[in-house]
Amino acid sequence: MQKALIFVLGICAVWAANCPNYVFIDPKNYNKDASSLNDPSANPLGYYQTIIPSVERTDPRKCVTVKASAGDYMIEIMLQSVQAGGRICAQDNTAAETKFCGSGTATGCYLVPIDNPTFTFVCDESCPSAETALWYRFVIQNTTAYGNDPNDWCQERNTDEFPLSLVPIPTTFQQPKRPTEKGSHSAPLFASLSLAIAATIFALSY
Repeated sequence: MQKALIFVLGICAVWAANCPNYVFIDPKNYNKDASSLNDPSANPLGYYQTIIPSVERTDPRKCVTVKASAGDYMIEIMLQSVQAGGRICAQDNTAAETKFCGSGTATGCYLVPIDNPTFTFVCDESCPSAETALWYRFVIQNTTAYGNDPNDWCQERNTDEFPLSLVPIPTTFQQPKRPTEKGSHSAPLFASLSLAIAATIFALSY
């Protein structure tokens, strides 16, 4: 049992060692320009982009390490796939292997469970056979700032703030003109002509 535990801890250590440290971006410096969506290095709304290998390939899974101590920080995880379709997830390296998943977008917010957790990005069998491009962002908050219930911070977070929300929505919309019903304007004229012809025929018959 002890050997098995040591083996598992060793695997986790190797896994964490291969996951680069996540670099936080100050919210004041978030790029809110829609054109940043065309540049993976522009970090729209503080997001980074990565590529998840297709399920058929055996490439190493993409992951990051979040530098935060257990119990002292809340952490928010937000994901958005660039292409439509598929269920995307971020999975931590705890014994429970907690996953935060969603179709197109995924969010999660919880108390940091272990020191410096790593998160791996995965896409299940519902994803396209090709590689999946993914936006991801992590935000942490010291629990001391929220007194006895640090979960309040999670409740106050904007869970709609995804990169694709930068795409402008038209502010004006013109109602298309209703097509004129066929014959609607000619009907009165046709009725008048019909009466006139009928009257003429009636007069000529006498």
